[in-house]
Amino acid sequence: AAEAPVPPSQRSSSATQRTLSLSLSRAGWPHECEVPLQGGLLDVDLACPGERLAVEVDGPTHFVAHVGTGAESPSGPTRWKTRALEALGWRVVRVGYRELDGLRATEEW
Repeated sequence: AAEAPVPPSQRSSSATQRTLSLSLSRAGWPHECEVPLQGGLLDVDLACPGERLAVEVDGPTHFVAHVGTGAESPSGPTRWKTRALEALGWRVVRVGYRELDGLRATEEW
């Protein structure tokens, strides 16, 4: 049996999502966190629904490594979610954990 969608009141953001959200708020970008779409079948990490702009924060589990080179690319479920959001008319910005680590290292956030 399929699992029921997690109600919005029970969704939670990761520490990285919360930190990025705070940084974006300080930069003047109004947004919402953990926005459910399609009756809860999809959710967006950070979103500006009026502009249909989604920011997805991708940790290590959102990537797969090439066996020979070790190069990372988005996982199948991550690519699917991007395509699904785009099909619903959303612009999607993905922020990977390595990019966020780079920001932390330069103390830009």
